[in-house]
Amino acid sequence: MNETKDSVIVLFHDDDCERMIGLKGGIQNYNYSQILNHPYIFNGKTTNNKVLTLEETFKTFGNDFVIYLDIKNRTYDFMEKVISLIKKFSLESSTIIASAHFVLIARIEFDYPEINTCLEGFNSGKESVYYFIPSDFKPDFYASFIHNVNQDHINWLKDKNLLYNKIVYGVDSSNYQKAKLLGLKKILIDYDSTINMQQILE
Repeated sequence: MNETKDSVIVLFHDDDCERMIGLKGGIQNYNYSQILNHPYIFNGKTTNNKVLTLEETFKTFGNDFVIYLDIKNRTYDFMEKVISLIKKFSLESSTIIASAHFVLIARIEFDYPEINTCLEGFNSGKESVYYFIPSDFKPDFYASFIHNVNQDHINWLKDKNLLYNKIVYGVDSSNYQKAKLLGLKKILIDYDSTINMQQILE
């Protein structure tokens, strides 16, 4: 998630626009009206799907899903704009702000304890980070790629009663069973048109 040149908050993950919408440079170099003229590209083909704003996403889907916001813009001013929108739509309980930037997440947790926060990059072998975070600054969730989770990490999470607070991403049909066998409950599944979701969730 990032911000356009004219300060519109949009759901856009890549640092560069070329792969997804065919424009050179970052999303912050363009006004939102320019972005609208360039729909998403998927598997090399232009689609009818446009880059969504955070506001329209909250308005349309906010009451139907838990929304995980992977923040790319690391300025606190940007974070406060995001938090303002979360509050506008009363989505404090169903939205998670996620970033690998510890200081940013810690400050949000301290200033806005009602907002769900998630520290990304909390991999196997990085458990010691937990002990250096003061209690008032600890995030609500800890996340990592599924391939950075092993049984020792799971055992540590269980010991700290944090297994329910662990989120894994990078999950697809090849590793979903691993996530399930490890006892993980909060799983972000990558989109793949070949996946039979009914089968994978059985």
